[in-house]
Amino acid sequence: MFCALMLCSCTEPLKEYDFKDFGITKGWHDNISANLSLDIKEGMAPGKIYICAQILNNGKLAAVDSLPVFIAFISPDSKKYFDTVNLPLNVTQVEGVYRKSGRLIEIQWPYMNNINVNIPGRWKIILRHLSKDNSVYDNIIGIGVSYK
Repeated sequence: MFCALMLCSCTEPLKEYDFKDFGITKGWHDNISANLSLDIKEGMAPGKIYICAQILNNGKLAAVDSLPVFIAFISPDSKKYFDTVNLPLNVTQVEGVYRKSGRLIEIQWPYMNNINVNIPGRWKIILRHLSKDNSVYDNIIGIGVSYK
């Protein structure tokens, strides 16, 4: 729960982070989307969006450099924005970005910096992995987003 605790430090948005726990025995399979949301208040200062994951380190990810992920943003007025990203797994152990505790790895990737959101309200965010190899995503036991 490092991700959830670390993301609680900002008090500007009503809901500044959201996290989907897939479970340690299930992982993130291709038929599961992470349906998340963030509340953005009118007049908020520009911020950053982060993607956060909890990963079970059992050796399956050793041969994988990154995780391809589809992202959909749906604004409060129903406009849709789409993107794909490759979340790198070879990040350095920088405090606040990477943390390892036993077999659990927690990574927080900066996604977008200096975002000036001019549409306040509840934004929906959908994350879906793009790999055909589900065994890699078995190790992703949770994924989330935050706005700080």
